[in-house]
Formats: sequence, structure tokens, C-alpha cells
Amino acid sequence: MTARYILFVIGLSALFLVSGCGRGPQGYGVVLWPPEDSPLEFGMLVEVTDSSDIADTYTIRPPEDGERITTEQWRIESFETNEAATEFAEDFDEYRERFASSARQALRVRTEQDTSADSVYRLRQGEEVKIISRSDDSSEEGQDTGTSQGVWYEVLTREGSRGWVPGRHLSGIEGSSGVGIADVVGITNPRLDTFLSTDWRPTYFRRMIESDRIDLERFREEYGLFPEPEQSRLRLNLPDESATFDYETWSSGQARQFIAEGTRFSVIVRSDEAISIRYTIDGERNNIAMERVDEDISEVRAEERERRAELYESLVSRGSRLASDAYGTVELREDNEIRWQNYDRLVPSVIPRSARSEGRLRFDHFRSDDLEGDYDGALSFHFDGAEDEPVVFLYQFVSGGLRLAHVREDNIEDKIVQRESRSPVVIFFSFQESAGGSEADDDAGSPEAEEGELE
Repeated sequence: MTARYILFVIGLSALFLVSGCGRGPQGYGVVLWPPEDSPLEFGMLVEVTDSSDIADTYTIRPPEDGERITTEQWRIESFETNEAATEFAEDFDEYRERFASSARQALRVRTEQDTSADSVYRLRQGEEVKIISRSDDSSEEGQDTGTSQGVWYEVLTREGSRGWVPGRHLSGIEGSSGVGIADVVGITNPRLDTFLSTDWRPTYFRRMIESDRIDLERFREEYGLFPEPEQSRLRLNLPDESATFDYETWSSGQARQFIAEGTRFSVIVRSDEAISIRYTIDGERNNIAMERVDEDISEVRAEERERRAELYESLVSRGSRLASDAYGTVELREDNEIRWQNYDRLVPSVIPRSARSEGRLRFDHFRSDDLEGDYDGALSFHFDGAEDEPVVFLYQFVSGGLRLAHVREDNIEDKIVQRESRSPVVIFFSFQESAGGSEADDDAGSPEAEEGELE
């Protein structure tokens, strides 16, 4: 082995090491045509974290979902900077929900807006394509018609071929009048019928049901999208917003995508069980995935309330009083009512200054699967005076008592404790039975009693 070869290997290894240590994205992209059953959406801005010219794939990361996705390069328009990707996305917004189909057999998709340019693909009659953009001016072929049918459209096929097609050979796109060429009045489509006859729920409903982690504040019968075709109306009600869309009729540019004319609302019917909706409220665009949920929402809520009640009863059955030498005592009362005395050492690092002694103990938080072997679950204290600041603990039953580990808010996502806090405050309580007159003794030494806050 020569010294030159050794130096070459060392240099090559160093190159891979340096290239692999970059923490920032490789580039940015805009989703042109997302794969079926993926969280990607048309026109979504993404980070490009890796690419493979051999496999012709990009590894991308959506802005909200941190999980990386590998997909074909033709589905993504890539850019070096976020600014360039954002500018393209703004231009693409006009076409992100626009599809068309070939009006003739063997229609050529060309590399340029010229009938003499090379062809990259031939479309079958009725074959669906995604509209990417359109030419600025009418071609010479369209000048004698006096219409926009001379405009060329940049299209993308399901196989990933991309090029230009004269607009007059496409159906289902906008003409010069702005009215869709596809049927608008009286449109009939089984997918649209499925959409209009179904109540749709945010996808987190399904995740909650499958994981047995029901957040009663967000899992409610009134949350969802409720079509009312008899009134030509769509009612959307979500935890953070609600809106009503009164549409005139439905138009369609493809088999799965429908536009509620007269509104800023459209839907892609991915299957009989799943849809994606897009709408604009007060100038803000929103994309939400929704699903059909056949389970009875009221029954699921009732089962979750019963589960929480059983957990509290199980806790009280071990002893109605929790005692700690360092952190006071907690009286466990009926209906989840509690009274925690002498917790001043926990203020304000764990318990807010505004909190009073009385409150409620609830099992409204959940432990992640990664914590299953270390803790029995999660619970929270909701103190009077600090109702919007629940104090969350992971708990574990130990011999003769209860071990609580405080969890900071940044370790909780959607009421699921994802991880333990670093150097958490840990409390060991022993179970005791409440003794008569103990509350009076506790009141005498509690900070709340000295300040006269107790009623």
C-alpha cells in the first residue's frame, strides 16, 4: 500500500466526516405532488436534509412534523435558500390544488413552450397531470383564437415526467373567463358524496383512541368538520378556531380534489377514511388532515372519565393522606378535591406563588411509552388561584408510599410527558389515614392561613 494511497483514503474519510457533521439543512424545497398517505401537502415548505442522485431521492423534514421522509426528487422543487423556496411557494400557491387531464390521445409533454421542442412524455387521453405553472404570454398558435387556450402549462405526471403542454389540449383547467372547464354545476362524484355525507374529525382523534390517551379538553363531540349539503354549508369547529363556509357549488380539477366555489375552502379526499382540507380565515391559510371516526365520541369520553375516577380511587384506597417531612401533607378528598399544606419549599420552583392550598388532583396527563418501565403514570395538581398552571408529576408507587418527580412544561407535548426533567424535584410521600382534627393543626402552620387566604 503506497503512501499516496493512504493519504488519499485519509483525505476522503475527512471529507465524509466534515460533510456529515453539518447540522443545518442541505437546502429547502416545495412539495409539488406529495405521495399518497403521507403527511406532506401540496405547496408545503420543507427542509431538504439529504439527497441521493443514485436513488433520485430527497430526505426532507416537514416544518411541523420533525420526522424525516424520503421521497422521489421529482415530487420536490429544491432550492439553496429558504427565501428562494418561499418565493416559489407563493407563486405556486395559485396552482397547488389545480389538476388537469389530457383532452387527446398521445399528447406530447415537451421540454419547452414550442411545438418543435423535444418531447419527454406522451399523455393518454384523460390522463391526469398536476399543473405547476403557466406561460406569461399566449403562443403564436393561440393568437388567432383570441383566447387563453394558446397559453402553455407546465405539468407534472404521476410518473414524474415534467414539461409543457398547450392549454387547448387540457381539460379541467381555468379558461380565460376564470370558470372551470370541468363540470361545476351538478357535479357528481362518489368521493365528493362520501365527503359530504361524513362527519370528519382532526387526525389527533384517531391517535388518541389508538394510544388510549384521551385529552378530554380536545376530544369533544363538537370538534370536527360537519358538512351540511342541504344548506350548502360546511361547519368547522376546532379547539382554537371555528368558521362556516357557505358555498355556491362544487368544482373539481381531478378525482380527489374538490373546491367549494364562493369560499376559500377545498378538500382532497384521500380515501373513504381520510381527507385533507385547506381554507383561509382572516388571510391565514390552513392545512389540516382529518379522518372518519366511527367510534361513539360520547362513549369514549365516558370511558376516559371512568378510567380517571378509578385511578383516583386506587390512590385514595392506599391512604387518604400523603405525608412528607420536607414538603407537607396532602389530604385526598372526594371528587378529586385536595388540600396541600406546608409546601412552601416548593414555591415558586414547582408550585406557583398564586396557588392556594385547595385544588384538584387529576389524571389528565399521560406518560410516554419510553417512561412505561420507570413510572406508573402521570398526574397533575390544579390549585385554586393558579388554574391555568397545572403542576405535573410522574408518579411511582413504592413500598408504603408514593414517589413524585416534577415535570417541567418543556418536557410535555399534548399532555403527554415525553421525558423526565433534568435534575427534577423528587418527593416521597407516605400513605396515612386522615386523623380527626389534623386539618386544624395544619392550618395553624400553613403560609396560606397566616395570610388569611383560607375561607
